[in-house]
Amino acid sequence: MPTLFEVMEDDDFLPDLRQNNDLLMKYLSSDKIIEMVKLVVTEPTFNSSPARCFKLPFVATQALCVDTPFIAAAVMDDERVLNALFEFINLPEEVQLNSTLCGYFNKILSFWLIKKPG
Repeated sequence: MPTLFEVMEDDDFLPDLRQNNDLLMKYLSSDKIIEMVKLVVTEPTFNSSPARCFKLPFVATQALCVDTPFIAAAVMDDERVLNALFEFINLPEEVQLNSTLCGYFNKILSFWLIKKPG
């Protein structure tokens, strides 16, 4: 079975996600959604691959903003996913936030607050 990173690096990942591909929906468990959130809210290490530093956080952001019932439920109705997302702003004051990751966090949060305000 391919890793989440391998699946996300595939050019068909986002189109398949938007089209509710059954196989992809079965693959994307709650743990995999949390792993995608962690790509957005966790700064890559110095030794991380270029894909981990640039492509995967961007693709994860796009995936977490796909307006389908599956993603909506995965992001907005799963407390573990929301906790993982909000870890980003619960960092100690002395930790400087990555501005690119802040933008990704803002995009996800803004998207879902507009879509599901209540």
